[in-house]
Amino acid sequence: MAKKAKKPTKKPRTNGRNGKGQFANGNKAGLGKQTPSANHKQKLTEAFKATVTEADIIAIAKKMVAKAKKGDNQAAKDILDRCLGRPKETHEIGGIDGGPVTLQIIDYAGASKK
Repeated sequence: MAKKAKKPTKKPRTNGRNGKGQFANGNKAGLGKQTPSANHKQKLTEAFKATVTEADIIAIAKKMVAKAKKGDNQAAKDILDRCLGRPKETHEIGGIDGGPVTLQIIDYAGASKK
């Protein structure tokens, strides 16, 4: 009698995902965003902080104050925003031509009872 040839075992089809349904290691679709922008930004911030001294900040602030005193509105706005905090935005809701808002309430449930 001839021996039956063994069928090669098939790996279960996973569609490139692990048991949790997440992209498995090696799946190119699961690489995510590959831009190093956050790391790059952090390195730039650290370099900036290492370069700028307290004396530099004081000198810059004095120049901004001098500009604001000479009438530079943007310098004045920047100084006030940084010292006092930016003002909170407010939204005013009004009706036609700035008048009061009128609401009309329609009782659909009561209309069917009549």
